[in-house]
Amino acid sequence: MSTQATPSAAATPSAGVRLDSLTGLRFPAALAVFAFHASTHSLDGTVHDVAMAIAGRGYIGVAFFFMLSGFVLTWSRREGDDVRGFYRRRFARIAPVYWVCLAGATLLLLLASGNPIKAIVAALPSVVALQAWIPVPAVYFGGNGPGWSISAEAFFYLCFPLLVLALPHRRGRIGLGVLAAVLMLGPALVLHPTGSDQTDPAFWAIYVLPATRISDFIVGMLVAHAVKNGWRPPVGLGGALLLSLGAYALTGVTPPWSTVSIVTVVPFALLLAAAATSDLSGRRTVITSPVAMRLGEWSYAFYLVQASVLKVQHEFAQRLGGGPALEWSLVLVAFAVCLALSGALYTIVERPMERRWRHAPRRLTEAT
Repeated sequence: MSTQATPSAAATPSAGVRLDSLTGLRFPAALAVFAFHASTHSLDGTVHDVAMAIAGRGYIGVAFFFMLSGFVLTWSRREGDDVRGFYRRRFARIAPVYWVCLAGATLLLLLASGNPIKAIVAALPSVVALQAWIPVPAVYFGGNGPGWSISAEAFFYLCFPLLVLALPHRRGRIGLGVLAAVLMLGPALVLHPTGSDQTDPAFWAIYVLPATRISDFIVGMLVAHAVKNGWRPPVGLGGALLLSLGAYALTGVTPPWSTVSIVTVVPFALLLAAAATSDLSGRRTVITSPVAMRLGEWSYAFYLVQASVLKVQHEFAQRLGGGPALEWSLVLVAFAVCLALSGALYTIVERPMERRWRHAPRRLTEAT
């Protein structure tokens, strides 16, 4: 997946309106990814079938995070923002927790691996967030598996100061839209892998490769620019949520290559626009409640720790045996542990280190 400065809000530079709904939507997206990873670890045949039917496409939460990132960075950008300051703020936002979770995940791999040298070598590109560019599953999922999406985000951030120059111009926006469509549709239609085999280069090219996944980020940028300039979606927040849930259900019966972004791109775009519009109108909803906001703040750390916690949970499940009841209980325990760890990481690492490394007054927004 954020993957995510204050992650608790987004605001218009002019009006200072907080877009809390964007924060509130982050945790459900991270939870979808957690559910997907939990379902892939199911041991019992019946449990696995049920879990995959419900959560088997939870990886689309990453596409939502990529779109959200493009939206928020565009929304919060101010005239005169310097590139160096932008890169410093992005680094301060994502690096501390990313590195802590990478270190923890790598340690778990070393304890479980029969070849620690191989595990360390595979994790090395992750240290500098380059793993997603290497078409080897042991590398792009090396170290901390979910970190591949941060590798992609780093590329998006690198490109953002250039991409944003096109937004004020109609031809520039058309060009960005065409680029996003080509990158999203082209590889999927040409390669169209029929499964999710991670050893298939087509899987990497469609799902992992940053140069492909930047299409989601660009869509988020275009939607943010449109809303900032007065466009309003044809559906409200409730309708957009229903459309997004419907798209999620549709991914269960469509080919895997179409589920990465193609099926969900329009519903997710409408959801982002509707959420921003709802906040601009001053409405308060369930996703702007204090609990939703707090979970949204924790979502980046939650996303980065969940794979490691689920690996430990799966190991316990294998050793203990037992039936579906025990397995589901262990998943709930893993969820609780992820919540506790994400809250601790946000409080002890993420928030204080971001403040220290930014070397600038905190801004109202910036989420990955």
